[in-house]
Amino acid sequence: MQNRIVSNKFIVDKFVLKSLAFLLFILGLPCFVIKDHLFGGLVLVTGMHTHQTFLNSVLIAYVFNVFNV
Repeated sequence: MQNRIVSNKFIVDKFVLKSLAFLLFILGLPCFVIKDHLFGGLVLVTGMHTHQTFLNSVLIAYVFNVFNV
């Protein structure tokens, strides 16, 4: 039963992150969602080729996963 609850939370996280990626794509900022095998979560990465943007995106995704999983 606990696995089911965690799985439902993960589905919500996946949907929200993909929706956010779609919104950013519409606004002209290419991005994609990748699976993080180290922590088992999802990471939203923007298409900007700067380390600062990449780190900010990963930080936002990790905070989202920490508070919602």
